[in-house]
Amino acid sequence: MFNKIKKFLAIEDLFCRRHCQQMLKEKRIIEQYKYLY
Repeated sequence: MFNKIKKFLAIEDLFCRRHCQQMLKEKRIIEQYKYLY
């Protein structure tokens, strides 16, 4: 039971980290565009 929860949390954590990295990339891109205009 506990292992299942642990696995689920690990997957959630990985997904969140990827999502955050993606958002940071997009934020950087948006900031770069701001400097262009």
